[in-house]
Amino acid sequence: MADDYRLISAAAHAAIACAQDLDEAFVSPVTAWEIGMLKVSGKLKIDIPVESFIAPIFDGSRFQLAPLTPHIALQASFLPGELHRDPADRMLVATARELGMTLVTRDEKLLAYGRAGHVRTLVC
Repeated sequence: MADDYRLISAAAHAAIACAQDLDEAFVSPVTAWEIGMLKVSGKLKIDIPVESFIAPIFDGSRFQLAPLTPHIALQASFLPGELHRDPADRMLVATARELGMTLVTRDEKLLAYGRAGHVRTLVC
């Protein structure tokens, strides 16, 4: 997935490439958990171990690791507006809000939350 940019929109690809050039592209540790859960549920169909799949994402060559601090975790409990109770999504949103980042996603609920003005989002 990290190497297969066909899976993301041209706008997201350009934004990620630009952020990488500026050393401002981050990935949350929550992403590793979500990918693992997708594999366990059968929604992610890959023929390699999930650890091998995520290694390029987290090896530090493309993305910096976004912090998941106690403050960010707590802020995930007190987000403004209406957002579903999914703890992983809430932590991703709280991280983006706290660090002033744009959340790149194709999750419609997160995109709607962004359209409501609570977090910057970019559809991928």
